Amino acid sequence: MIKKLYSFNNNREIWRIIPAGEENLLIEERNKKTKEVYFNCLNINSGKKILNGFQLSEKFWVGVEAVHNDIIFFHKFLKPDLPTHKSIIAFDIKKKSVLWENTDLSFYSISDNSVIAYKSLFEGREYYKLNLNTGELLKELKDIQIETISTGSNKNELEEFTFSSIYTDEIELKEAVKKYIKKAKEEKVVVGKVEFIVQKSILFISFHSPTKSGKLNKIFNAVDIVTGKIILNKIINYNIEVFIPDSFFLIKNLLFVIFEEKKLECYKIQ
Repeated sequence: MIKKLYSFNNNREIWRIIPAGEENLLIEERNKKTKEVYFNCLNINSGKKILNGFQLSEKFWVGVEAVHNDIIFFHKFLKPDLPTHKSIIAFDIKKKSVLWENTDLSFYSISDNSVIAYKSLFEGREYYKLNLNTGELLKELKDIQIETISTGSNKNELEEFTFSSIYTDEIELKEAVKKYIKKAKEEKVVVGKVEFIVQKSILFISFHSPTKSGKLNKIFNAVDIVTGKIILNKIINYNIEVFIPDSFFLIKNLLFVIFEEKKLECYKIQ
């Protein structure tokens, strides 16, 4: 059984969804016409908005490096037309305020509850360890110390996430799963690649299907592998002309599906 819990929709394009600890999701939205970026934080179980439409003083040329201990680490860009990051802005989700900002250094990693930052030089970089909560400079790091630092702390609690994979005939799957996908392809219901996740006895699958007008709909299905019954059937993008990837993911027993690139729906798998 799959039960809808809540939906999130600010009618803005969802750009990124980032895990923010064990119970929260950070949702980055961008309006490319007005050149504005908005940040939202939801409790994954209830859908409660912890942040809603938050903006920094820089309205567009800003992004997220990482989230750790309820602190979002934002970055700016060296130039609008260059991807190089600069500056560190530490924002406390619970307090809803900026803890500290460093305009001279750039974010590298988080290690042992400290921020590892660097300064770009003409040749190479200088690395520093900063206090996570205050931004205080703790010490300069040598190259050999940087080599031993694990960037694994930037994984943002991804262990609980299950992302979709692209189906190929070489992937080892239950015969019932392969049979379902093969049948859909033979009936020309599917155009292009098939994204899927198998969890226990449920196949979660999304694919593009041709319309009579020559465009595409993107379909999402949840299928009972044992019976072959479709237990959830949604069109998540209507009349599109290009393929849209990465439209759903799981967190434990919660299913998240993105509709029309603007709405996020959460379902509980029971």
